[in-house]
Amino acid sequence: MVDDLLIFRHIVDLTIKLTDILETFPRKYKFTLGDRLMDFALTLEADAAFMKRYSVDKTKYGKCANKFAYDYYLFKSVFRIVVEKKLVELKRITEIVVLMEKLRKFLE
Repeated sequence: MVDDLLIFRHIVDLTIKLTDILETFPRKYKFTLGDRLMDFALTLEADAAFMKRYSVDKTKYGKCANKFAYDYYLFKSVFRIVVEKKLVELKRITEIVVLMEKLRKFLE
């Protein structure tokens, strides 16, 4: 089962870093790609909360874990577009990738 504190810490860190990054997004992408990234980050937090809530019910937990995985991969896809469009500095990309890797470990 999920280490509740750790997953939430990683998601909060991700959201904070995204907030900083989105301040520098070109207006053209801020309300499309930027909003999608933030929405997915907040959805991941909600998914983790449901995983915690249903940690004793393996069926419901499994459904929540699947949703977390689905939302994680959607976030990853949008972030890849951001990287390909070079909307983020390399240092910021690295910070996000490190946090994404920490979250990915919860999918295993």
